[in-house]
Amino acid sequence: MATLRKFLSLRDFDFANGRLLLRRSLIDGGYLRGDDWGQSEGVWVQLDDPILDVEFDSGFGSAECFQYVAEDDSAIYFPSQHDGSTSPEKVWKDLCRYEEIEVDPPFPGG
Repeated sequence: MATLRKFLSLRDFDFANGRLLLRRSLIDGGYLRGDDWGQSEGVWVQLDDPILDVEFDSGFGSAECFQYVAEDDSAIYFPSQHDGSTSPEKVWKDLCRYEEIEVDPPFPGG
């Protein structure tokens, strides 16, 4: 099982200097997951909030990951989905990082 904390940690998110935005439903107040749609708002979440440790299935099937976007000093983080499997993604803010041989450009989804 995955959690937002695990997803962000896999991409070396800087928890000491980062911030996290989740989508929250205006109807029931719950955080949106996967392809949930409807009236919602972005809500800044503290990085010690228990929502970061709520487990979800990131494997094949309908998307269960919370709708999030995060940032720290060096990158932007977000989920992607390919054939029903959800993964954490990262895009460097400094595009010159992609000049480095070992750094692949972002190409999430499919």
